[in-house]
Amino acid sequence: MDKLPKVSGNQLIKYLVNKKGFRISHRKGSHVSLRNDVNHRFTSIPSKNEDLGTGLLLQIIEDCGIAREEFIVDYQKNLVK
Repeated sequence: MDKLPKVSGNQLIKYLVNKKGFRISHRKGSHVSLRNDVNHRFTSIPSKNEDLGTGLLLQIIEDCGIAREEFIVDYQKNLVK
């Protein structure tokens, strides 16, 4: 099993909005809430340029319905920028 890459909150937000069909629902403080109306998923992500911790990243991609391996493959294809 490959290691999860280090990504910032802003990189993850761009990836989910541009590649996975999420939209920005609202912002509150330093967090951005994203919603996907097709598969009824919702998550909140800190919008910072600092790397997210491994546990937080795993929880967010799980909340979004994205498999760990799928995220790693997308990262390797430079879809996460």
